[in-house]
Amino acid sequence: MRFVLERSVLEAEAISYREMLQKFRAARDRALEARRRPGAAASAILKADQKLGLELGRVALTENEAWLKAHRQRPLEPVS
Repeated sequence: MRFVLERSVLEAEAISYREMLQKFRAARDRALEARRRPGAAASAILKADQKLGLELGRVALTENEAWLKAHRQRPLEPVS
């Protein structure tokens, strides 16, 4: 039973990581697009880079939160 449960969790995590990879690739492509524009100002590139960092940070934190919730061993509330 445990093997089946762990196997299903691994498959769900693999799907989650594939989704994350797509988000990171899309963000990378948008960042490269901003740099390839002819006459792109340094301030516009910096602003696009900052936006990319914030967006990827949010995505990574969301994924990390999901992983922690799935693998937490201790109860969420203190035992009284």
